[in-house]
Amino acid sequence: MNNEWWFFTNGFMDWVREEFPTALANHFTYDMLENIIDYVLDTTETQAEFVEAMLNIVPEVEEDEWAAWINK
Repeated sequence: MNNEWWFFTNGFMDWVREEFPTALANHFTYDMLENIIDYVLDTTETQAEFVEAMLNIVPEVEEDEWAAWINK
């Protein structure tokens, strides 16, 4: 991951739990999403790559919603 930017995973996970309560009611799903975010952060270099990858994996969350948690 590029050290010039970061993603506020904990805040995002709180937001997504409120936004999609049924989908994240199962702790397995919550953990899996958090692990996917960590993996994508580790394998991308730029904010744009991160957002593009996450849009492909979780299209229910829109581009501006992902971007809102970068450098927050």
